[in-house]
Amino acid sequence: MSVAMGLRGLLAWQSVLTPLLTVAVFASSFGIVMTRHEVRMEFIHSENLRKGQDALRMRWESLQLEHSALRSEARVETIARNELGMKTPERIETMTLPGKAE
Repeated sequence: MSVAMGLRGLLAWQSVLTPLLTVAVFASSFGIVMTRHEVRMEFIHSENLRKGQDALRMRWESLQLEHSALRSEARVETIARNELGMKTPERIETMTLPGKAE
């Protein structure tokens, strides 16, 4: 009789454990799917940020070149002559004031 009771007890535990383990497996699978989805979304976001960073770096380099061109002495002199009507003074129009030599 003890063997029969042992089998009944085992079957009772099996009928309880099987649904619990099934639920645990499905919950674990769902967690894995959700985690993979989140990783995929974060990777896409990271790639978008990298592309934005590259675009900003290219814009910065362009602005540096433009700044360099705008402040060149030749450009300033051209604007002074053509747009402002300035000219280099003649030697007789210049005067040196006494003072400390630098």
